[in-house]
Amino acid sequence: MNKFGNAIKAEFVNLFGDFKSYYLNYIFYNINMYLLFLGLFYGMEKQSKESIEILYFLIGLILWWFTTTAIQSVSIIIQDEARQGTLEQIFMTKSKVGQITLCKLIANYLFETLQIIFVILLCTLSFGLADLFKLNISYINLLINILMTLVGLCGIGYAVAGLSIIYKKAQAVARATSNVILFFSGLILPITAVPNIFRYIAKAFPFYWSMESINQSIYNSKTILDLFNRSFGMLTLVSLIWVGVGILTFNHSIKIVKVKGSISHY
Repeated sequence: MNKFGNAIKAEFVNLFGDFKSYYLNYIFYNINMYLLFLGLFYGMEKQSKESIEILYFLIGLILWWFTTTAIQSVSIIIQDEARQGTLEQIFMTKSKVGQITLCKLIANYLFETLQIIFVILLCTLSFGLADLFKLNISYINLLINILMTLVGLCGIGYAVAGLSIIYKKAQAVARATSNVILFFSGLILPITAVPNIFRYIAKAFPFYWSMESINQSIYNSKTILDLFNRSFGMLTLVSLIWVGVGILTFNHSIKIVKVKGSISHY
């Protein structure tokens, strides 16, 4: 366990070093996310002045950011490792590739969390959102929902990592999937206005069920027992399915590239 924690710490330090070397990229990335949040918040305020609805929207945007991290970041990590030749070195050692990938994913989550906090602080100052955190809701239930969602997102991260090992450049598919989840999961558009095909796609991801469960947590949940509803049950089921799919996809992909000898071919 200590070795696992040290690996996460080492990857986090590596990300911080990357931040110091390419800080302008990170600054403009966060400005871009801030402007995206700003535009979406402005549209949200035009539709509703209810604090609880704005909180729901804010949590949704945070979860979507984590979802994007799971879907897009892993493919970029695998591509960079392969291009630099370090991915092949990892395969040649006794290290468990899956464990290393999980450490990188968790480190990315932690690093993205710092950026999310920064952007949320900017949004709070811009829109005066401080009162949102004084609402009488079960924050424990919200936290459990978010953690269960992150479990499912780790599974998606594994699946994307596996596909990236085989097909190398999977960012286009990752971005398209991320956009479908944002716009067609009921966060931006009412779920009743979403075409059926996109609705079914959205339901296949933890994000959709997480927002359904969080919706109930915000409006109806006062105790930990209120957490156990159909939406949270579906969130748990879908998340665990993605963990299984992710591990199977990743392990199968490793076997394929070892047979073909195409680990670092770009």
